[in-house]
Amino acid sequence: MIKRLHSSLFLVRDLAATANFYTVAGFNVEGDEKTVRVVYGDFRLAFMQDDSADINIDDAHAPRGVGIFTYVEVENVD
Repeated sequence: MIKRLHSSLFLVRDLAATANFYTVAGFNVEGDEKTVRVVYGDFRLAFMQDDSADINIDDAHAPRGVGIFTYVEVENVD
């Protein structure tokens, strides 16, 4: 059973600009040099620099930053 939608991860070209955008918009922004998380209640929007992401993309020629990774929290995996 799904407990909650935990977060969505976006690959971005400019992590600092992304953090600044959400900060100016009034969101609570957390992060470090590799990731930025925008906190909205119990939900997180997560951002990672596209050229530093250690994510396996099937097509090596696919443009970076395409797609969204969504994380769902469940009670169990059975």
